Amino acid sequence: MKKTFTSAILLIFIFQLQAQITIERSDYPLEIGDSTFRTAVTNSNELTIPATGTDLVWDFSNLTFNLNDQYYNFSNTAGTDPMVPESNCFSIQDSPSPFFPGLTFEATFFAAIDEEGYRTVGKTTSAEDYPLLAVTGSPTDSLNFQFSLSIYEDPSVRGKFPMNFGENENETNTLHNYFLLTIGAFGLSNVPGDFKVIRNSQRTIDSWGTIILTDPVTGLPAEFETLLVINDGIRVDSVLLAGAPAPQALLDLVGLAQGSETPEVEYEFWTKGLDGPILSIFTNSSGQLSGVINPGISDIILSTPKVAKNLLPVSVFPNPNNGTFQLEFEKSNSKVWSFDLYNNLGQIIHQQNIEDFTGNSKTTISLTSQNVGLYHYIIRNEKNTVMASGNIILD
Repeated sequence: MKKTFTSAILLIFIFQLQAQITIERSDYPLEIGDSTFRTAVTNSNELTIPATGTDLVWDFSNLTFNLNDQYYNFSNTAGTDPMVPESNCFSIQDSPSPFFPGLTFEATFFAAIDEEGYRTVGKTTSAEDYPLLAVTGSPTDSLNFQFSLSIYEDPSVRGKFPMNFGENENETNTLHNYFLLTIGAFGLSNVPGDFKVIRNSQRTIDSWGTIILTDPVTGLPAEFETLLVINDGIRVDSVLLAGAPAPQALLDLVGLAQGSETPEVEYEFWTKGLDGPILSIFTNSSGQLSGVINPGISDIILSTPKVAKNLLPVSVFPNPNNGTFQLEFEKSNSKVWSFDLYNNLGQIIHQQNIEDFTGNSKTTISLTSQNVGLYHYIIRNEKNTVMASGNIILD
């Protein structure tokens, strides 16, 4: 069940501020070389297919996710390759086989990043062996995947700028996984083949509005003006042997079907200032949902990309309290740090400096005229880096 806000004031405020946005290339920070794009997996049970339209509010503040459970984490490296001359950078990552569960290739994705945006123009996959003993019962049978190169007929767009509501384009791409197949029962010995995937998709900037997500640092809801991009596609799988369709009797042996079609639909929420969608939701052929969130949302909220790798443990005593409490933690330098306290609307209701000395820091906080409830605090150092955060209960 989706979580709702207890305050109607917040929703009224959001409706008043909504506006259709255009995302320019200058709003997109991903550049050539040494650029890392990360996503964290969300809890699929909390996902829903987003509504479509204009001037909408998508409330996904209920989503929980683990920043250490990264679905997609790659670094673009500057460089060109004669195999894919249209590219100016590449990234290497694991790529699961669409045909054989548990089989993973090392894939190199070749991309072009320029003033128009970011698009993938080609892909290579590594050579891998897939044992067939459990399938055919013969230790001499083998499936040996070869190094494979796919050049995209239509570059796969990840960000094309400017992005405006109502735009759409079609993409058709063919991906290859070449192999050598040996199965004695079928009289096959190192016969060349190709597991071929054709993807046809339409990319539409379908809707606009405001998305509400929970900031992973503060734990508070935050809203972002966004464009909803829908990638609606069909994947068609084929298996070729010596240039001809493989016989169905052979495909039955490994649980495949010639020309099988699989729908692939992805919903991407784009906002300004991030290196990719802020939230992506995927559907599979069974209608099941999965999703990933962009941890960079904290960078936007805090107006800084700096969050300490290891947050400091802080003792708050007493907690719950009546508005007077003490913070205790180990301060790593003698600079003046700051303490900010937020209410459940994400508004700062108290600010205070933390003394300029190193070591065990004890700071007393005294609040007046605050309602009972849950509040969130953030401690930042002199460089505005988040060093600690947590919750305080007033009773």
